[in-house]
Amino acid sequence: MNCGVLTREDLEKDICQYQGGTVGVMYVNENKINDELLRCRFELDSLLTSAFPDYNVYDLGCNEYLVMAIDIKLSSFLQRVLAWHRWLWTSLDYPIASVGYSVEAEVMDIKELI
Repeated sequence: MNCGVLTREDLEKDICQYQGGTVGVMYVNENKINDELLRCRFELDSLLTSAFPDYNVYDLGCNEYLVMAIDIKLSSFLQRVLAWHRWLWTSLDYPIASVGYSVEAEVMDIKELI
């Protein structure tokens, strides 16, 4: 269970501990339009951890985040990711992030999936 934003080092540990199961990942790249939007970093942290409290949210640095869920139902993960993506583009005044996602039932290499 997620207790906040994790680090790239936490991601590496989680990948090493992976023992199988369905994996879903959502990659989020924060858009920086101008200096006024520097505050978005903290907003995005909060938005991701609030929207995905039961998935791990990693701060990869350079305004990049990864949401990862292991041993999940594909349909549930996709529904939540698509709902969050739709909300992101329809509820905010400006696009604060670009989003990509992938799911795989039996992952051989999580880094490749990411």
